[in-house]
Amino acid sequence: MMNKELLLLEEICPILHIGKTTAYRLIQSDHLPAQKIGGKWQIRASDFEKYLMKKFCTGGTGNIYAATSKNN
Repeated sequence: MMNKELLLLEEICPILHIGKTTAYRLIQSDHLPAQKIGGKWQIRASDFEKYLMKKFCTGGTGNIYAATSKNN
């Protein structure tokens, strides 16, 4: 999916449709691993892909089966 090894915070915000403040909250709450390099927050592409999979393919639960199971 990603061609770059590191993504800037400014690059992921439009992808997630969130602002910088929300992105900072994701980082501070350890939902999205990131590190500050040269004064800019950077996220490994592999960590971002894992976040996307967990968030959108599991219904935000972290459980891939929860998104597909029917709880009647």
